[in-house]
Amino acid sequence: MSPYNIDYKKISAYTGDEILNKTFYDQLHRLGIVITLGTIGNLDVQAENYGDCLYPEWKSIGIDRFATDRPFHVWKSFQAMKK
Repeated sequence: MSPYNIDYKKISAYTGDEILNKTFYDQLHRLGIVITLGTIGNLDVQAENYGDCLYPEWKSIGIDRFATDRPFHVWKSFQAMKK
């Protein structure tokens, strides 16, 4: 709980549509905040150009959810890692 009686575990932070510093994501996670990255547009294009391997990379630095136009490709990139 925060000093203002806010339960951070009930908060989801939309951090925009660019990759931020891992330290920032770590700070949010320490508070129990879930992180959503907007990949719609530029980041989805980057992922498409690199064979969708960027989604797991972004997850590894702290992204919990993706706001994307390519949900199947995001899912597929994580399925490929399980093999």
